[in-house]
Amino acid sequence: DQTVRWLVLAEILHLGNIQFAEEGASSSTGQPSVRVKDDKVLQNVAHCLACQPKALATALTSRSISTGTSRRVSTINVPLDSVQAGYSRDALAKSLYERLFQWIVTKVRVMAWMSM
Repeated sequence: DQTVRWLVLAEILHLGNIQFAEEGASSSTGQPSVRVKDDKVLQNVAHCLACQPKALATALTSRSISTGTSRRVSTINVPLDSVQAGYSRDALAKSLYERLFQWIVTKVRVMAWMSM
């Protein structure tokens, strides 16, 4: 259990090291797009999260919009600028931290309940 907690904390700290660089305007939207500056940092975070670096980079630098219902669903990927990508990175870190905190609180409650 303690090893898992340390791993999640390491993920959160490594996430904070991810920085973004502007690439220029996207061909599809005309908006500026970004990429992760340091691939090594991205690979470290992806390894900790047990996901592919490319999938993590896509999740941090673009947002998906789904339109339609049932058979006629379309998904559009919109690139983020560097500020929005930073917000995306921070939201992921906050979510991981929240889940870790909730897990710890649950463990403490169960241990306290069992000791009664």
